Amino acid sequence: MADKKYKFNPETLKYDKKRKSKSRKIIEIITTQIVAAVLIAVVIFIAFSYVLETPKQRKLKNEIAVFEKQYEELIKRREQQEKYMNELKLKDKTIYREIFQAELESDSTKIRNKYIDFQNIDLQKSIEINKDKLASLNKELLLLDEEYSRILELAKTKQDILKNIPAIQPIFNKDLKYPLSGFGKRIDQLYKSPVFHNGIDYAAQEGTKVFATADGVVKKASTARKNGLEIVINHGNSYKTRYAHLSKLNVRGGQRVKRGDVIAYVGNTGKSLTPHLHYEVIYNNKAVNPVNYFFLDLSPEEYFKIKSLANKTGMSLD
Repeated sequence: MADKKYKFNPETLKYDKKRKSKSRKIIEIITTQIVAAVLIAVVIFIAFSYVLETPKQRKLKNEIAVFEKQYEELIKRREQQEKYMNELKLKDKTIYREIFQAELESDSTKIRNKYIDFQNIDLQKSIEINKDKLASLNKELLLLDEEYSRILELAKTKQDILKNIPAIQPIFNKDLKYPLSGFGKRIDQLYKSPVFHNGIDYAAQEGTKVFATADGVVKKASTARKNGLEIVINHGNSYKTRYAHLSKLNVRGGQRVKRGDVIAYVGNTGKSLTPHLHYEVIYNNKAVNPVNYFFLDLSPEEYFKIKSLANKTGMSLD
């Protein structure tokens, strides 16, 4: 250690401290600055790597954002399609199976959802398979759109027939506000005995407008002992409708009417204990449940609600 830091002076017989040469001092200064600069650069690099993004990271982040947006949009479209198909399923069952007495060539509800678990996949895995899945899901949505269009086209071909099929409620009952007595076995209010109720009763105010539920020709517009003032419309295609206990008639026998025409007004005539409209749908000379013929008037939710309301009361209003 002494040989490195001190040097013997023969004149003074002492050890003098070594002095660094000017070049050595310059080298040490430069070395120190280089080391410091390297350390600072390392610190800055580490700090900026947590704050700033590389072009590759930025590109990947943008791709993820695009994929997420596309995925969310497809999930929304899928939910909308499922809702439409559920509504179509109900209307399909009512219109084509029960009314047209026919089956569709294919059942659109049998399209299997192969991607039901897709929305539960974690983001990283979703990114890895996103392109193929998006393409497949788009293809399936196109199939659903085509099936929906096919059903609409089929409905259009049946349009002429549909005009002559009862398809709306006989009074304006959009909010389902009128008390109902439904089709089937009921207790007769007058005789207090079980009877078969051939139609549906609306407990509406006297004077409420009554509408024709399909195009047709008025077969009868007169007074009957039990039904009071009544109208019977022949719609063709084996369908007839009856409107009873009316207060005033707005049509005459032999007159042609269209769906939505005001044909009469609610009353309390005939065997009736309170103002109401008795409405029947007759197919092949047999009374059928009118609730099943409100498919142009009600959403699926309203259909189930009115069906429930019609079944609650155990008494008829006739």
